Amino acid sequence: MQIILVSASPRRKKILSEAGLFFHTETVEISEIIDENLNWKDAVSQIATDKLDAFLNSDKCMNYKEFLAITADTMVCIDEKILGKPSSVDVAKEYLRLLSGRDHSVLTAVCLYNSELKTRQSFVEESKVTFKNLSDQEIEDYVALGKCMDKAGAYGLQDEDHDFVVKVDGSLNNVIGFPIERFLKIMNLQSRYLKIKNDIQSEIQNKSDNKLNTKLIAVSKKFSVEDILKIYELGQIDFAENYVNEFLTKIETLKNIPIKWHFIGHLQTNKVDKIVGHVDLIHSVDSEKILNKIITVCEKKQVYQKILLQIKFGEEDTKSGFDINEVEDIIKKIKSNKNIIPSGLMTVLPLGINEEQKQAYFQQLHHKLIKIKDQHGLIGFSELSMGMSDDFKLAISEGSTMIRIGSAIFGARS
Repeated sequence: MQIILVSASPRRKKILSEAGLFFHTETVEISEIIDENLNWKDAVSQIATDKLDAFLNSDKCMNYKEFLAITADTMVCIDEKILGKPSSVDVAKEYLRLLSGRDHSVLTAVCLYNSELKTRQSFVEESKVTFKNLSDQEIEDYVALGKCMDKAGAYGLQDEDHDFVVKVDGSLNNVIGFPIERFLKIMNLQSRYLKIKNDIQSEIQNKSDNKLNTKLIAVSKKFSVEDILKIYELGQIDFAENYVNEFLTKIETLKNIPIKWHFIGHLQTNKVDKIVGHVDLIHSVDSEKILNKIITVCEKKQVYQKILLQIKFGEEDTKSGFDINEVEDIIKKIKSNKNIIPSGLMTVLPLGINEEQKQAYFQQLHHKLIKIKDQHGLIGFSELSMGMSDDFKLAISEGSTMIRIGSAIFGARS
């Protein structure tokens, strides 16, 4: 896939080149007049978006088949005032006098368009910059060099002929004009996600019946809301969390995003009421005590809750769940309850077992699901939540309908 930097900025070209990226450059003409009704981030985002739209609607775009288009715009902000490129020498001097001896923000908005996926992604990076006190003569001398007219705020860190900046908190590259660190993180995140999606499809196609519809559950515990949004923008809908307090913070932040939430962590009885009714599916119903509490909360709230019964294999003390031979008795107890929707089985395999043992456990769980569904007439009892980053291919081959992938998508957790 070709990378296209839609920018005339030599600074952005240099940053991408030094990062080892091979790219083409294109330019577009747009109005960079700032809408004074917009806040800082919306204003800088609007210009970057306008650049992308202008490129996608241009004849230049037709020269490329599969591409990733990148546009960016940088602004300096101080005292709720946006400083773009100075329109005159006098304005440049005014900007530098305003920045002298003070802190300000540098915002760079980046927009990305993937022609193959037909997806847009965007973000705004902010860095804090502290200026030293500038004398009138220093400002006059710098402006006379003629290097300030094409730079937001009338200055650039890449120039060697001045030392106006005392401190930078955040990305130095962002102040220069392109936050390459964050861009590369997003590209790596996207690459890992797409690889997992391709691996899932390949494994499904390798099955003889080729009828399995395996859903990817992105396990986002300990990862940021921004990471979740970047994967969501690629079409991922289902996300899973393990910890109640972290989950509650995220669903509040993302309440306007149509995400399907899954809870896969061990639930304490005093936290059940915070989860029931807020998630599409609880994977980790691992005891009668938790099950009874869910039933009580559902009846109190008058809501329906889909659940999976967690099955424990092996003797690990850290793992919880029902014994596979007792789960049918649990089904008899709950299948008549109108508030609980038993949707299938889930397991977390013991650590340190080999491939043959994993396969045997996956097969046992699949056979048990089929037996329960047939004997108890549970039409919706069809979900098998099994398989994680290191064994999802084997799980798919044994009939998993939900695989829970975290680190293979998001990277290593801190």
